[in-house]
Amino acid sequence: MDTLTRNKDFAATYKRGAESGRKSLRRMQFESANKGNITMQIWLGKQYLGQSDYVTKEIHEQFPPLHKFSIDQLDEMLDVYRKNYPELVARAAIETGYTLADFEVQRRLPAPVRPYSDPDS
Repeated sequence: MDTLTRNKDFAATYKRGAESGRKSLRRMQFESANKGNITMQIWLGKQYLGQSDYVTKEIHEQFPPLHKFSIDQLDEMLDVYRKNYPELVARAAIETGYTLADFEVQRRLPAPVRPYSDPDS
């Protein structure tokens, strides 16, 4: 005879046992994460906090790589950056010893001319 038809309480007992097993596994996962298991921390973040590896991809899809911008477009972006974040521009100048003006002057100078060399010689 089928177990389910022989024992009317089997389904409830099975369900409680499965639930208990899931609780135990979840507790062990959290313990592992608390002990520093980075993989488990990432996995639990994805499961319980809705975190994802695709945030960077979404940003890249919205914002093309800088090498695809023209010089004029990059200039415009720098102007917006300078206007919106003057404190960061000033801090960068202090930390690096360079200002954006230094880069602008350097960018506007003609590129160095390399002597011609014959690849066959």
